[in-house]
Amino acid sequence: VSKVFIGGISMMNNGYLVSKSGTASICCWVKSKMIPVVVCIESYKFSKKAVVHSLIVSEGRSEHNNTLNSAHYDITSNNYIDMVICEMG
Repeated sequence: VSKVFIGGISMMNNGYLVSKSGTASICCWVKSKMIPVVVCIESYKFSKKAVVHSLIVSEGRSEHNNTLNSAHYDITSNNYIDMVICEMG
């Protein structure tokens, strides 16, 4: 493997990527092997917000409880991202 290409839900103004759960773990492992990580994301997904937490939790319904917390998304640090590509370049 010479490069890893990933997508995302949103790219924050501090360079952090919001993506499906597990993306941050993959990027962390890949960078430890000195393999570049490239994010492919549409420009409308760039956000002016900054990320503070490392997990995004959403609430869902469960038969046993009224709510069930599960992590659907995680945050990938800008330290693990080498390049960002969008339709503008």
